[in-house]
Amino acid sequence: MKIDKTIIDEIIRRIDIIELISEYITLKQSGKNHKGLCPFHNEKTPSFSVSNEGFYHCFGCGESGNAIKFLQKYLNLSFVEALVFLGNRCGVEVHAQPTETTKENQIRTIYQIAQEYYSNLLFQPVGDEAYEYFIQRNIAPETMKQFGLGYSPDKFDSLYNDLKRRGFSAELLIESKIVNYKNSKFYDFFRARAMFPIKDFLGRTIAFGGRQLGNNKLAGKYINSSESPIYDKKSILFGLFEAKNEARKLNEIYIVEGYIDVISLWQAGIKNVVAPCGTALTFEQLRYLKKHTNVQTVYFLFDGDIAGQNAALRGIAPALEIGFDLRIIVLPDGKDPDTLINQEEGLVEFENYKKHYLSFVDFISKKLISEGALKTPAEKSEAIKIMLSLIWKIKDKAQHVFYIDNIREIFNYPKDAMMELYYASNPEITSKSKDKNITELKTNTSNKKYVDLTNNLAPEEKIIFKFAVKNAENFAVLIKKYNISENIFITDFAKLLFETLYEYWDSNDLLQELLQSEYVPENISSAVSQLKIENIEESSNWKKFSDQDNFNKISDEDAVETALYKLRIKNIDEELKNIRLSLKAGDVSLMNQWQKLISEKQYILDNKLRYE
Repeated sequence: MKIDKTIIDEIIRRIDIIELISEYITLKQSGKNHKGLCPFHNEKTPSFSVSNEGFYHCFGCGESGNAIKFLQKYLNLSFVEALVFLGNRCGVEVHAQPTETTKENQIRTIYQIAQEYYSNLLFQPVGDEAYEYFIQRNIAPETMKQFGLGYSPDKFDSLYNDLKRRGFSAELLIESKIVNYKNSKFYDFFRARAMFPIKDFLGRTIAFGGRQLGNNKLAGKYINSSESPIYDKKSILFGLFEAKNEARKLNEIYIVEGYIDVISLWQAGIKNVVAPCGTALTFEQLRYLKKHTNVQTVYFLFDGDIAGQNAALRGIAPALEIGFDLRIIVLPDGKDPDTLINQEEGLVEFENYKKHYLSFVDFISKKLISEGALKTPAEKSEAIKIMLSLIWKIKDKAQHVFYIDNIREIFNYPKDAMMELYYASNPEITSKSKDKNITELKTNTSNKKYVDLTNNLAPEEKIIFKFAVKNAENFAVLIKKYNISENIFITDFAKLLFETLYEYWDSNDLLQELLQSEYVPENISSAVSQLKIENIEESSNWKKFSDQDNFNKISDEDAVETALYKLRIKNIDEELKNIRLSLKAGDVSLMNQWQKLISEKQYILDNKLRYE
């Protein structure tokens, strides 16, 4: 789909790329740039730089791009989807629809139609039973609309018939799992249920949860959509679309068990809350949460019964492994977040329970004590080993000290013996490491690899191109003052880079033009982004030593002039090498050319190379 370039340029101009990327990864200011761990490859030392000039570059893997490309790669969006996402963010309307009628897009359309169908019925007389159910659960009509709640009628194939009339094939409807086929009949998957749309991070309905309204003991109280080409229940969290902005703002989120828990807390003003979609909390769901919110602190707020405590217990290991600061809020038996928040002074009570959260160590020990499972030395030993194994899932080794002290206090365990158990619980730690202080344990990052996309350039060529990519004025200096062409360069990559820059050098924003062009090779645009990032960092460092406005410009032009002369010497040497071969073969016609090149080289060495 062709989108007006002025729209794209306006979106890029309005978007604060540092603010955008900070919502997904943690960035810290470093000079004029911001740095963080690259989201596109595994690393332990930050090599991912983001410039307020509207682009990013990773020195670890070479990835680079603008805001559009970041969303395409990080969120797996198409170009149009990323553009619409950014347009909505910055107030620029993008009139675009996906050009591909893929099966996934068709199924998304089916679920969007189904959501509208169910929601419309909720506010009609036919939906009174579901409407009354939501009212009884203290859910206001405005909240029903906010979450797109609905009603699936107690009819065999009403949604199926509606979708068939819209032109969807029976085969596609079956594959979407919105319709079932059995005994030669098609029938709706959801019937006579209060409906909860399950949305992806963009707010698109991709599945449903349905709560039974009758007393059919043969049917489940809650049922959820089966997995489909657009829905993987192990990787999706209910309420994330509504929660993500508040979660990013507060840098914390609550995980509860049920849909009603999410909606009740959200309605009460606690908007940073999500829940699994009818599954136990999974590693994939927590990773999905981290990817789309980048929150640090996670509160488990499960029901106060045994099932709720067991759900919290199962979620501890994956939460620690992903790197969350995990805090567990324990409710009394028989109470859940929905009943808590809807009681008188519910918000006050909520804050009180939050204030008295438990660490995972305290939670496990209290749970085991309540179950009478910490009476014998063997039971205590096993509990300690379990807790230590969980501690090793935490990447921040400094936290280990505090959790170990936490265990020692609970079990009144000797420090030396506890440290022996601690080291023994991690097979990666050798016996030599036992003599080290725990706070000295560090992950080895000495093998960090720096990917230099410009390593195909000669050093002199790199100086020239760093000068060239700063701005159009600099490139004009190279063309008009020094009259350079691709012939001055000695590497093929430099010649290709110069030809590309020559085509785009008078653009308003050279790098953005390169990043958006489908005709520019990725290694070229990535190399330019690396050169610009290096320029920005060097400029920031120079400010520490000089306040002269023109200092960098004068220094740059002197360096470029010297680099050009050095390149000329290298070209002369190559020409002399070829002439020498001809002379050895008896061809003396090139003797005058030989003498001229020797004289030119000597003149440059004597008069021009002032900066070594």
